[in-house]
Amino acid sequence: MNARQLAVKLLLGIEDGAYSDLLINRELEKSSLDRRDSAFCTALVLGTLQNRMLLDYYIEAFSSLKMNKISKRVLTVLRISVYQMILMDRVPHNAAVNEAVNIVKESGNNRAASFVNGVLRSISRSIDNLPEIKGKDELERLSIKYSHPLYITKKLSESVEDIESLLKENNKVPLLTVRVNTLKCSREKAVSMLESQEITVKYGLSPQSLKLVGAGDIEKNECFTKGFITVQDDASQLCVQSVANIIENKRVKILDACAAPGGKSFAAFALSGGKAHVTSCDIHEKKLSIMNREAERLGVQLDAMLLDARKEKKEFLNHFDLVMADVPCSGLGVIRKKPDIRYKAEESIERLPQIQLAILRNVSRYVKPSGTLLYSTCTVLREENENVIESFLRGNSEYMLKSFKLSSIGDVESGMITLLPNVHSTDGFFIARLERRLRY
Repeated sequence: MNARQLAVKLLLGIEDGAYSDLLINRELEKSSLDRRDSAFCTALVLGTLQNRMLLDYYIEAFSSLKMNKISKRVLTVLRISVYQMILMDRVPHNAAVNEAVNIVKESGNNRAASFVNGVLRSISRSIDNLPEIKGKDELERLSIKYSHPLYITKKLSESVEDIESLLKENNKVPLLTVRVNTLKCSREKAVSMLESQEITVKYGLSPQSLKLVGAGDIEKNECFTKGFITVQDDASQLCVQSVANIIENKRVKILDACAAPGGKSFAAFALSGGKAHVTSCDIHEKKLSIMNREAERLGVQLDAMLLDARKEKKEFLNHFDLVMADVPCSGLGVIRKKPDIRYKAEESIERLPQIQLAILRNVSRYVKPSGTLLYSTCTVLREENENVIESFLRGNSEYMLKSFKLSSIGDVESGMITLLPNVHSTDGFFIARLERRLRY
């Protein structure tokens, strides 16, 4: 199976509900593709997902059939082919067309192959004069141009000022960001090791953050296997840094209430110099076992526990100096890395604020008086961020927002900040730091 054939298989699997990152990694591991073809296949899959609505717009403009009359497999072949022709450099149009026809012919459907050939050759002839993107209004035009469903485009526009800049950034591939694990390695040593392998290293926003170019499969890199670095976005690192003054080199009790995959637990333990007692909870048992293996690689000591953060655990009441609640969310801040997130059903997003507020109310009782509660999400929607915090504070006079400082960004006087891909070059991410008042 060549790169294009595998890309079609992967896209059909993702459309049937598989997670893109997990499916791509699993199938590439099983395939016989070399490094170059694996990269090409991955680019085809992610690029087609990122631009699906735009690709469909052009396919519809040149197709003699209505979109709902085209089979899923044929439509997928058309999408990856149009993506190559319109949005990829250095792919000859003839190669894209011929491969598409051959893939469709594999099923013995010569009529469909002829249809695919006709559509693609028409697009190729019109490549310098493609139809103008139009919508009923500006938001619908942007929705099509950047392939964000209209309901998501509208939601984002209600929370973000420069909506087009954000949508555009969401369709870019971000640099790989890692955190240097100071339990085992200095930042200088990690940089030296990586650069000796001809990996370009740039410094990120967080004190231990590095952005890598040309790293390949980082999990096979010696720096990774020895536990000197771990993959973690700047935003997640900055979240932990927002409470640095209360955990750095200190023997504190920390609860990570929704911990998997464990990045914040690991970062907090490292920031404490290995002195903190970290309890990491999650609702999924399988994720806990993965987290434990990662903790062992990094030299992190933690207590991993299966727990629903919405349900009270009495022995946790008033017990922790710091409680971190990175709650389940829409994930609209990490669309750059997980493009299939944009195709979530709208209903699945609508019910999230209730879940987030329930978690926040429950875990807030685990914080000691004068302790800290850290709320975060990987989304930029006000309804999941500021609105949840405001609802929580209205019903809980024990808590108040607390200002904090972030390196490369500065003071966050309000106690809340939304990091944006198009502004900070991080994941879209929300951080709110709250302090529990002393009771007299």
